[in-house]
Amino acid sequence: MNGLFAAVALAAGVLAQEAGPQWKSSYADAYHASRNARRPLLVVIEKPGDRHYPVGQASFARAEVSPQEAALLANYELCRIDANTENGQKVATAFGATQFPYVAITDKNVEVLLVQHAGAMSQDEWLATLATHRTGARPEPVVCFT
Repeated sequence: MNGLFAAVALAAGVLAQEAGPQWKSSYADAYHASRNARRPLLVVIEKPGDRHYPVGQASFARAEVSPQEAALLANYELCRIDANTENGQKVATAFGATQFPYVAITDKNVEVLLVQHAGAMSQDEWLATLATHRTGARPEPVVCFT
């Protein structure tokens, strides 16, 4: 019986990995999950279907990602906000987002914004951003002596 339970649990884990990253659509839920897990929060605010959206721009919050991208996203609590909705507009306003897509990454305590990026981003820039901030560590202050 324990062997069967282990096999079912393993299969469920494999299926969850194959399903891709799990994006929350509620900022409040993602915020609390990030605080509880002490993981950086990655927020993507988009306007799907907007005719002013960059041509050919793929969503950052897509289900199918490369293994490298999946490994990097696993370090974050993920939140995707549709700015076409009333709630999404409120979240966008709170972040000061006026251009979409908009990406924000917080520190692991969800107290400091480490990244704010509006507009299109190349795949290389996206992966570098995810790699740089995956720990949610705040940058060390630089002390200058003159």
